[in-house]
Amino acid sequence: PPPRARVSGELRSEQGVIEIFSSAIRLYRQHSQVMLPLAALVVPFSVGMEYITDGIPSVFGTPLQFASLSLINALSAGGIIHVVDRSTLGEVVTLGDTLHAVAQRSGRLITTQALALFMKILTILIFPYFLVRWWFTTQAVMLDDARGWGALTTSSDVVVGRWWRAAFVVFVVVRRVIHK
Repeated sequence: PPPRARVSGELRSEQGVIEIFSSAIRLYRQHSQVMLPLAALVVPFSVGMEYITDGIPSVFGTPLQFASLSLINALSAGGIIHVVDRSTLGEVVTLGDTLHAVAQRSGRLITTQALALFMKILTILIFPYFLVRWWFTTQAVMLDDARGWGALTTSSDVVVGRWWRAAFVVFVVVRRVIHK
């Protein structure tokens, strides 16, 4: 069966924003020994990038910070997606297995994230519709083993017929992250 068929019905069913956040919190609690180190990867990296770009004019430093954080977030999100995928299959998830899965796909995660980032920036200037369509590329790499343009296509397929709902979820998540 295609990799997508492995994901449990709970994660593939239509859910409201409350159910999505409730499921995320439950999964973080169940797998905190793996999830917290993955999420913690972002903090030292972002502090390091702040230090490195401190003397660089903001016209160069800010895009550099944004691009590098996007890449480290792709690796961290890839690990979290691996944990969710494996746990819904009833498998025991370890940090070592998760890091190994991410390391195996790190090249694809980084290149796909860079491609998606470029396309997202381009679409902000051209047409916001594609921003939502291509939002789920990291999930496509981790769950469907997609790469490059295939990940963009898979992400688009997930959104087809549910663009407004996906746009709302993306908006809520981005707003929540920005306004912590």
